[in-house]
Amino acid sequence: MTPGPPGHDPAGRAAAGQPDVVRVGCVERIDDDSSGEFFGELAERYGLKLDGPPEDARYRVVYVVKPTSVRKQ
Repeated sequence: MTPGPPGHDPAGRAAAGQPDVVRVGCVERIDDDSSGEFFGELAERYGLKLDGPPEDARYRVVYVVKPTSVRKQ
């Protein structure tokens, strides 16, 4: 994994079903999804019908992140 720009903080936040906020500690790995398989699984889960992989599949990746804490709001 390549580092971000100078001053980049690899930690981030994600809304994971309000009112919880997940503090993301770091990206553990970046997986290739150039087949569009993971995108297809998500599309099926959320009721989106596809006629094959998305056009931009060759550029797709999956970020695997490690949450370090969850805060209730």
